[in-house]
Amino acid sequence: MAKKKIAPLTVGSARKPMVTQKLTEQALAEQEKIKQSIRVHEELRTYIPPLAEPELRKLEENILKDGIVKEPLMLWKKDDKTYYIVDGHNRYSIIQRHAGKNLNYKVIVRNDLADMADVKREMLNIQFGRRNLSKNQISYLRGLRYLDEKQEHGGKKTKPQNGVSVGNTAQRLAEEFHVGKNTIERDGHFASGVRKLPADEARVLLSGESDLLKRDIEFLGKNDVNVSSWLETVRKERSKEEEPVVQVTPPKEAKPKSSTTKKDRFTTWLGGYSKEIDIVIKKGTAEEKRSKAEEIETRIGELKELLQKLSE
Repeated sequence: MAKKKIAPLTVGSARKPMVTQKLTEQALAEQEKIKQSIRVHEELRTYIPPLAEPELRKLEENILKDGIVKEPLMLWKKDDKTYYIVDGHNRYSIIQRHAGKNLNYKVIVRNDLADMADVKREMLNIQFGRRNLSKNQISYLRGLRYLDEKQEHGGKKTKPQNGVSVGNTAQRLAEEFHVGKNTIERDGHFASGVRKLPADEARVLLSGESDLLKRDIEFLGKNDVNVSSWLETVRKERSKEEEPVVQVTPPKEAKPKSSTTKKDRFTTWLGGYSKEIDIVIKKGTAEEKRSKAEEIETRIGELKELLQKLSE
């Protein structure tokens, strides 16, 4: 009796690859649909410091060489017709600039971001986790966080749902970033100053190539000035400081060192500073008094930070 031929056993349905293919096609179609709805929100585009020119050129070279954008664009779904870029502004600008090359890229949508405040917070978290940041960039990003949250809460004490006070915004962020409260407040002045600068000036400053000092930008952040005139004045004064001093007259005989101790000098300075404060108290305007109070708080914070370093 002839043996029956047994057909080879197949696991699953022969239609399964077709189903998978259909799902893949649907996903790709959805990706393309979303890509048509990508928008650049100007406030978000300028929120994070852009890449320096050498970094941007290198990124563009790599994308064009590979023909693909390896890291997906992160998007926030504002509504069914609008997807704002959360992360990937530099990549998207390259994609648009070379639209004819049909560069391959993917997108991911963050549905957990409720509003603009959530989006900005996520943008800062991404930056803190991604780059080797300079001190100025770290200060700027912390300052942005402080300014945004201070605006949300008014800088006042807030209470979580359990009713326990968590302190004001500066103190809370100081604990989160392991720095002093006054450092966070100075970061806020710095970020405010950077925002006042023209875009090119801000980019150069945050890339570490500017002739402006951090204290210059903090001053700008605290004061309402004409930025163009202020920049011109600062640079003129700095150029005078850097001019070589030509000594024409013979040097005077060295004076004997003062017997005044460091403690005596500090006491003398403090006495003069106290007189200055007395004048502000008696004759100063409310704005001058507030400014002087901020100055004193800053000095106290600096001394506390020095004390903390000594005790480490």
